[in-house]
Amino acid sequence: MNFLKLVLPLVAICIGLVVWDETRSPPKSANLPANAPAPDSETPGIGNLVSALGIALGTGGGMNTIGGSGDARLITDPNRTRRNAFYGWDVEHPGLAGPGESIHLVQSAMAGVPMRPEPEYPAAVVATQTADGCIPPAVATGQKLAKVQIFEAEMPSGYHAVSDRDLADGAAKYLRDLQQTRDPAKERPSGQTRPAPVVNVVITDDSAPLYLVLQAATRPVVWNLHAAPTVKVEQIVLIGNPGQAVHPLSPDTPITMLAIGPDCAPQPWPDTTGYWEVYTSPGIDSGDYREQSAERYARYNDWFASAFGEAAHPGTSGAWISAHMLVGPLPAAAETRPQYRPLTGATIVAHEGPLLYVSPRLERQADIAARRHALAVAAAGGDLSVVNPTPMERTQ
Repeated sequence: MNFLKLVLPLVAICIGLVVWDETRSPPKSANLPANAPAPDSETPGIGNLVSALGIALGTGGGMNTIGGSGDARLITDPNRTRRNAFYGWDVEHPGLAGPGESIHLVQSAMAGVPMRPEPEYPAAVVATQTADGCIPPAVATGQKLAKVQIFEAEMPSGYHAVSDRDLADGAAKYLRDLQQTRDPAKERPSGQTRPAPVVNVVITDDSAPLYLVLQAATRPVVWNLHAAPTVKVEQIVLIGNPGQAVHPLSPDTPITMLAIGPDCAPQPWPDTTGYWEVYTSPGIDSGDYREQSAERYARYNDWFASAFGEAAHPGTSGAWISAHMLVGPLPAAAETRPQYRPLTGATIVAHEGPLLYVSPRLERQADIAARRHALAVAAAGGDLSVVNPTPMERTQ
């Protein structure tokens, strides 16, 4: 038994070293996109040895994500970055969703993209109103409509769009905590909020000046645009909830904001597709989601066609969830890829409505906590002590 306890770990280590050597070696060209960057641009390190040992020891090595590894640099098959979701593809970094439901790796379309993304903080935000009458500019003669649509995004940015509801929910939680605590003096409102996710849009279509329509179906996102030098974007329209934002290629590009709501745009919705998980779950809760989805798409498509002169689909780069989108063909060679443009230090343009923050974390949290405290005080009639009064002794 002691012999086995000694030998088995040694065997596992040897197997782990073999696995590590395979993962750190340049992937075979058959598995790489034709325009993939040089394999030594970012070489896996000691962390991959740990993962490899984990595989050998049967622990999984932290390699249970879609791509088979927590290190995005090890993923060579773009199909492993996506899976079926309820209303479309759920694409994980470094997956890049392209036109016609194509899938690529983001580093195959863009140079300098961080493979281990961290939140990036813009330097400034410029607020702009909803377009008058919710009417977008007409598509000019010679312009080409370029359509991007997501339902949700998950890669966090350093930009926060904080709505009145966010503040009210935080104030309500603070009041509940005050009611339940034994020491109200120690309770403080939270300054935590959820960051707006970032969606990188890689634009390679230079066949005509582009009229870019960016559509987000749920919470606000910040669209970060990256383009080849020959690309021209002459108009940008954002469709989504207030707080949505864009980092344009040029500060001079006209930007139009359209809000989701009964007085403006319907919720962006994709056309029905056979691989959606919804097709395996008819009749959940109160109704058939397939029928509901078809109705929502028909409503949105009618509005979109009226507003822009063509159908919302086909020709749209879209996904249920994705952090990276491609407009145009995949670059033919690594040296022709657009350069990544970080949000750090950038000026973004946002749809007014919520509180818009690009300030440092502690400054933002202090301001939000103060606003929630003020709301709680107002809700308590100006005196928070009534929420959790000092116990009184009963006298006979």
